[in-house]
Amino acid sequence: MLQESEDLLAKMVEKGPTPNDITYNAMIRGFFQSSNIDKAIQLLNAMVDRGLSLNATNTSIVEDLLAADGSEGKFIGLVDKALPKHQSKGIVSSVELDV
Repeated sequence: MLQESEDLLAKMVEKGPTPNDITYNAMIRGFFQSSNIDKAIQLLNAMVDRGLSLNATNTSIVEDLLAADGSEGKFIGLVDKALPKHQSKGIVSSVELDV
């Protein structure tokens, strides 16, 4: 089922409609629940690269699961990547990690 959703996401990126944060959040949650953390992080990076913001929904899911997996550094790197992009547009962002 995740492969089918991943294929659909690829078609959306290529042909439209453009995936939004809700689309990415659903995919990220699915990959985390199936313990495919690396793929979920790839999707988070793709989401940020497409100009979508990290938000409370995806950061709380990611924070909990990465803490359990011991991969906090990957998440912190993603946050570092995302924040300067949005701060340069005049948007102030902050992320609080309880790890």
